[in-house]
Amino acid sequence: MVHRLCALTAALLAAISLPVAGQEQSVNMGGVQVWNADYWQTVQIGDFYGPNFKVKELKPISLVGVRNGTFSGFIVLANGNAAITNLKATASELVNGDKKIPADLVKVRYPEPAVPEKSWAPAYRFDGLLDSPPEEIPIVNPKEMRGLKTKLDQPVAFQPVWVTVKVPKDAAPGDYTGKLTIKVDNPALDPLEVAVKLKVHDWQVADPKDFTIKHNGWLLLERQADYYKVSRWSDKHFDLIGKTLLMMQELGSRQVQVNLVGGYPSIANDDAMVTFIKQKDGTYKHDLARFDKYMDVVAKTIGKPFPIRLNMWTVPRKNLATVLPPIKVLDPETNKVEDVDQPAVGTEEAYKLWKPVLDEIKAKLEKRGWFDATGTNWIEYCGGPTPAVVSMMKRIWGDGAKWTDTDHGRRYAFAGLTPEDSTRVLSTSTVWNEGDFQPRGYRNGSFKADIAVVGHARGRHREWSPLWDIRAISEEQIMKGEDGVDPLGGDFWPIKDPASGRIIGLEWAAFALGPGNCTKAFLAPGPDGPIATERFEAFREGVQIAEAILFIQGGLDGGKVSGDLAARANKVLDARSQNIFDSWPKYDDYGHRKFVKETYAKDAQAREGELFAVAAEVAKATGSHATALKAKSGPPPVPATLSDKPPAAEKP
Repeated sequence: MVHRLCALTAALLAAISLPVAGQEQSVNMGGVQVWNADYWQTVQIGDFYGPNFKVKELKPISLVGVRNGTFSGFIVLANGNAAITNLKATASELVNGDKKIPADLVKVRYPEPAVPEKSWAPAYRFDGLLDSPPEEIPIVNPKEMRGLKTKLDQPVAFQPVWVTVKVPKDAAPGDYTGKLTIKVDNPALDPLEVAVKLKVHDWQVADPKDFTIKHNGWLLLERQADYYKVSRWSDKHFDLIGKTLLMMQELGSRQVQVNLVGGYPSIANDDAMVTFIKQKDGTYKHDLARFDKYMDVVAKTIGKPFPIRLNMWTVPRKNLATVLPPIKVLDPETNKVEDVDQPAVGTEEAYKLWKPVLDEIKAKLEKRGWFDATGTNWIEYCGGPTPAVVSMMKRIWGDGAKWTDTDHGRRYAFAGLTPEDSTRVLSTSTVWNEGDFQPRGYRNGSFKADIAVVGHARGRHREWSPLWDIRAISEEQIMKGEDGVDPLGGDFWPIKDPASGRIIGLEWAAFALGPGNCTKAFLAPGPDGPIATERFEAFREGVQIAEAILFIQGGLDGGKVSGDLAARANKVLDARSQNIFDSWPKYDDYGHRKFVKETYAKDAQAREGELFAVAAEVAKATGSHATALKAKSGPPPVPATLSDKPPAAEKP
């Protein structure tokens, strides 16, 4: 008996001593424990474990938002003794006096642990946000997870639960309250209520189609059909594509890429939107049926896109290919589609091949009113098309010719064989020439409707990046005078090679560009189509914060905000600007910076509340909720650091 008591005492002491960062511990009562997470904490498996004796003193899930916005918070369940089964969480309506936000706008979701078949994130991270809980949350051992640094040396069953509120456009401002009710059958957890509080400020963030910020999302359209095993280019496939476009628009992306060849660099698509039909005399006709259906889906879901990027050409890639990406050619006699090398770009043969296709595309897009947003794309490690290529495109489309550009440098125009053939770039992306932060650098930005000046934000958005890194990106980019980020991978999901059974990796590309060098998939494959990830929601909230900043600056630019309100607006924007500099201290004599997320996160929710409150006052003063930044005259600014040479730290 004495020995049994000693053993029990030792076990209790061991439980009491289990550390949990940032949380006060008590004796493990042997059941499911519920924890508050810090504001936008990157929760990893094993971050919470052992007892939470203050479970009855849980803090509310507190949100700060604006009308027409979407805002999230979460709590965490953990159990070190057994798997968790039959978890169910429900959210009530949110009430503010006689005003209500209905329960169907308060979504409860369950982050899914990252697995190689669905996510590029490490196994200790959570990724896709499922609408339904798993039937069983198994015990896992964090010590066995590669790359995870944890002091936890015992298995744990672990599950965050998210609450996401879509605030209606007509929501009354004020403080709303509701509750999240959590129930677990095994191990038994009596229904536990966690308060949900939402502060709504009286500013209406724009619909995503009207965002000022421009992020360029990249999609691999074939991946959706292959993942869900539906016929490519079927109605079901296009339904999946439509859902993806809508979700990427929530992140500020209205870009549409049209792959007119197979195997385009950094995308590695194996199909195309145009099929060339071989004729007996050696010439080609073409079929744009897929293109037409794709544009119909775009019109139905996101409306007018920007930019429309036609992917056909690039410099022949050394060591990887000696030819350009192939065209898809149908042989009417065999009904087989084969890859055929396209002629060297800039030659007469290329002109004859592409002019009929591009003329028809131009006519179709002019009919939709979209041709002004369309450019032929150029992708290269650093550089642009030759003058012969630029002049060929000018010969095809005349003054309507435009380009989009993806390279490490920055281009605002491409030179042709004659000065008259020089052609502007309507989406210019860069790695090296984003420049440094400037105090409220968005005052020096372009933010014009007819051009996207975007940067890669290299190294800032990976599947393994902390949520604070993801959430800060939009504000960081506008502080550099950039319109946004390019590229943002949407649906480059892992998929198994049917022959080997191995996960097919994403092309890194000789150009070191594209989703393979940043985020591959902000979306996750859900049971019936694409779903949001934790990173998606972090990025979306960051976009809304950036929109509030640009809205306030637009109000100041317009001259309708003055006196005390102008002083407070400038004070809030100056403070946020300084916080970016404080969060990115220089760490060497060369001016290199490193992000300190703890600095950016400090008092973040309170600072966001101040920002949204000022936005509400500016909206009242100006009589508008729409952003109206003062138009900048002339071309977009060229950073002083503009260069075609890589920094010392980066070699081709």
